[in-house]
Parts: sequence; C-alpha cells; structure tokens
Amino acid sequence: MLLPLGLPVNKRVFDLIATTLGLIVLSPFILLTAISVRIFLGTPIIFRQERAGYKGHPFFIYKFRTMTDATDASGNLLPDSRRLTRLGRFLRALSLDELPELFNILRGEMSLVGPRPLLMEYLERYSSEQKRRHDVYPGLTGWAQVNGRNAITWQDKFALDVWYVDHWSFWLDIKIIFMTPWKVLTREGINKPGQTTTEYFMGNPNDDELSELVTVIDELIQLLEADGEEHWSRWMRASRDRLSVSDHSGIEHLLSAYGGMGSFNDLVVCQSYENGQFHWKEGYVEKNNQLNDLRSKAWELANSIRRESTRK
Repeated sequence: MLLPLGLPVNKRVFDLIATTLGLIVLSPFILLTAISVRIFLGTPIIFRQERAGYKGHPFFIYKFRTMTDATDASGNLLPDSRRLTRLGRFLRALSLDELPELFNILRGEMSLVGPRPLLMEYLERYSSEQKRRHDVYPGLTGWAQVNGRNAITWQDKFALDVWYVDHWSFWLDIKIIFMTPWKVLTREGINKPGQTTTEYFMGNPNDDELSELVTVIDELIQLLEADGEEHWSRWMRASRDRLSVSDHSGIEHLLSAYGGMGSFNDLVVCQSYENGQFHWKEGYVEKNNQLNDLRSKAWELANSIRRESTRK
C-alpha cells in the first residue's frame, strides 16, 4: 500500500526512500545472509509469522530463519535455546535476521521506526495503557530498542513504546535511526543475562496485589514514623514511590534491600546498645510482632508480583 491509513505522509515518504536505498546498499548482506542460512540451516530461508500491527490488525512478518526444527522423541520442538544455532546467534546479535522486514515496510505493514511487532496473543494481555503502543505502525527499530532492547522488562518496553506514541515527531525518528547502528554494533541489550532468546510475555502482575503491597508499605511507614525512625521510613517511602503498574523496578529495589535486612527489626525496636547489651524500647515485643507481620506480608506480595511479571 502506497499510503497506509494512519501513517503520516512525511513518515511514509521517508520510509519509502530510506528503505529503497537501504535495500540497494544492503543487498550484498541480504544475499550473503540468505546463502548462509540455506547452507547451514536449509529451507525455508525465511521465517514467516503472524504479528499484531497498526490498531492490532494482523500481518505476516518476515525474518531470516535462525533456528532448526529439531524435535524431541515425542515430536515436540526443542526449547529455543537448543534450536538456536551459532549462525542464528550471530544474525540476531547484528540484527541481520531482521533485514527481510524492509519488505514489510515497502508493503505498508511496518515503518522504519515504531514499537516492535509482537505476537497476536499478547493483545489480550496488555493493560489499556499498553495497548496504546498499537496506535502507531510497528517498526524495524524503536525507542525501546535504543533504550534497553531485550535486557529490560516487558513493562519497561511497553512504557517506552507508549512514550514514543505520545512524543512522536519526524526528528525523533531520525534520532532513533542514528542511535540504532551503535546499539547493534555494540550488541547492547540483545538478551537478559542467562537467556538465549526473549522471554515470553505472560501478562502483567496482578494490579490488586500491587495496591495491597502499597497499603502494607504505608502501614510500615506509619509505624516507623510514629516511633521516630526517620531513616527507615524514608527508605520505605522511596521503595513505595518506585512502585507502579507499568514499571516494577521498585519491586526489585524492595526485594534486594530486604535480602540484607535480617536485623531490621532489632534496629528499629532497640533503644540503644551498651556494654554488649540491647536496651529495648517500651512495648518492643508487640512492635516486633507488628513489624514481622508487615514485613512478611510485603515480602510475599513483592515476590508474587515479580514471579508473575517474569515467568515464561
């Protein structure tokens, strides 16, 4: 389609010019990659998969194949990490497997810059805010790709995608295009540590749990402030303020700090420490129990939210 519905004219004109020039300049790399895939992986050379495009409409994305079709004794495909070949890792590291998407751009299904096109089944798992990433055409590169790529959480990626939707301009696209080669050549953010491929998006953590966690932290803050524990109350408030539905980095902050806080209760309920002896505050047993209950509840909720947001 020459001028796809909803795609700004200046953006489309730039896509057509840049993509045509790109195909001419990159044709040797495209040919060499195709030959390499044919020799080492066989046929088909091109991987074709349905993805969600503009307004969630489906289209087929094209990539160079990077995996084998190896199966187990029952005929089930082996995990991605076992099917991904050395050639496949190399192609993905330099994003050479993405080159056939230039034809998706010429067809008007994608743009050079935009949120990455993801699986159709993800549509029903987005929050209403995250769905807004489909208010623009998907791209070969995007704001999330130059700000963390696959090394950040799904929630972080979607937040960056929505930021792009709200702040799009022609010059922002130019900036992203110029930032992309450096990110690719330095192989920054290809995958999270310990992962071979991108993790599967299973949905967002339970928002009710997040609200409950905020309530528990607020109770902890009140208990600490009532006893004049300004240091700990400030720290708890900082953890609480980093929590949000779309960005769960605050969860990691909470859990990482909790891991080294075995003496947290003793520090809070202890009046002083002299000559090898603790001098406890009045009512310390009741206060200690309150702190234990609230900390345990916060720990369980934070762990539950993290498991839901990272499980495959």
